[in-house]
Amino acid sequence: MIGRAGRDWASWALLAIVAGPALAQTPPPPAVPPAVTVTLQPPVKPGPPDALLPPPKKAGPPEQLLPTPKKVVPPPAPVKPPEPPTPAPAETPLPKAPPAPQVPPGVLTSVSPAGVSAAGLATRPVDFLPLPGGLEDQLQREYAARASFRHCTWTGTTITALPNSLLWQPPFAIKREPRMLVLPSALDNYDQSWTLDTSIGTTVGFWRFEPAGRDAAYQVDLFGVVHSRLTPDDLVAADYRFGVPLTARRGPWQFKLAYEHTSSHLVDDFIRHQSPARLNEFIRDEAVFGVGRCVAGRLRVYGQVAYAFQMTYPNPTRDAFHWRFDTGFEWYNPEPTGWKGTPFVAFNLDSRGDAAFQPGVTAQAGWLWRNPYQRLANIRLFGEYTNSRSPYGQFYLNREDFYAVGLACDY
Repeated sequence: MIGRAGRDWASWALLAIVAGPALAQTPPPPAVPPAVTVTLQPPVKPGPPDALLPPPKKAGPPEQLLPTPKKVVPPPAPVKPPEPPTPAPAETPLPKAPPAPQVPPGVLTSVSPAGVSAAGLATRPVDFLPLPGGLEDQLQREYAARASFRHCTWTGTTITALPNSLLWQPPFAIKREPRMLVLPSALDNYDQSWTLDTSIGTTVGFWRFEPAGRDAAYQVDLFGVVHSRLTPDDLVAADYRFGVPLTARRGPWQFKLAYEHTSSHLVDDFIRHQSPARLNEFIRDEAVFGVGRCVAGRLRVYGQVAYAFQMTYPNPTRDAFHWRFDTGFEWYNPEPTGWKGTPFVAFNLDSRGDAAFQPGVTAQAGWLWRNPYQRLANIRLFGEYTNSRSPYGQFYLNREDFYAVGLACDY
């Protein structure tokens, strides 16, 4: 007989046979989180009664294995005493701007567009043009006029008609040169003890050529002048001169090659008072060559030689009469001087064949007002000393020694 244990095992076997396939098809159960492990304390053995036990300790902070580190407290910083309050600086009042001057309407205080507009004059664009006849208007017109007389060739050479300046400036102390001059002197004459010399003439530039790429220029000029000698009552003599100079300038050097004609005449007043035995002719046609150089900005030295290839004298001539020489220097400021002007000094030494090459001296010193960019804008007031043969052809044998005061306007 199967006992109770056998029946239990038989029941479990039958259940496994029947339910085994179903369990194999059943999905696995969801994962179960791991159980919390609980450690069970072994049972406390009974001890002696409570009376025999010591009294329980009072609850306190949990015991620590390591000592608690002590906090290091920094020493307190020294307390600075409060600084006394700084008084606020007194406010300096700003200087008040002066009140703007009251300008009546229509008064132009500035030629700028703002000034013109402030004056109530700038109502149209044409109002900003230079005032007709004013300096700005004249400069614009003069520039336009000069540009219309200039022509540049295909090689770069510039050709200027009627240039506004000279390449060779006639020396100040050569008395025969063309200029406007008034020179009262202490020279005695047949009527009075003083004489007046005048000159009326100038030099005009016709054509100037400036090659491209060269510091050089070439110019064709024409000059004409009448030198006259007067007494307080009469006109004594007149010398007429004209010429055609070909001039050049290269750097500080100036050159001149010219044809010059001189014709000297006695005038009616002198003939009537002196009744000369005969009227003499004095004519010279000369070729003149001159060289000048500017030194140190203000100093100019020069020299000229002339040969008369045709001449007529009142007396028989010799071969030496054909020649004459000039040399000298000038010291002045060549730049525009303005109203204040500048001092100048000029000296010339001449030697002529018709005076047996005896040297003659002319020295001048005075004040100069100069604008080299404008014609006839070279005015001199000066004192002069002369000791040489007369510059007038009719009196070429007379030796003259005098002091004078002059006013001249050159080229």
